[in-house]
Amino acid sequence: MSDQKDATVGRLMRERKDADAELLLLTTEATRFGITLEEIGKRLQCEPEFVVFDLQETSIRYSSPHLDKPTYKPSDIGSEHVLTLTHAIRSAMDRVSCLQEESRKLGF
Repeated sequence: MSDQKDATVGRLMRERKDADAELLLLTTEATRFGITLEEIGKRLQCEPEFVVFDLQETSIRYSSPHLDKPTYKPSDIGSEHVLTLTHAIRSAMDRVSCLQEESRKLGF
């Protein structure tokens, strides 16, 4: 019985470590995505002419590398990415919560 409990505890610890790492990765991506959206939003408010996306035809006046203005990718503001990311975060949070509960039941 002790070997089985040790195996269960080891499995649970590995799963918690993996779940915590996945959640951290997802929340880091959400932070990066949010910063990009905030940057684009501010630029749209102050200088919308400089919001330029990859492969978008525009005058060099608005997209010259010498302007120190970033060129964005459509995926930088993609709503599908937000939907996928937020769903994955909720799923990861639920998984971490379940593993924490399982840990408490085993006494650690």
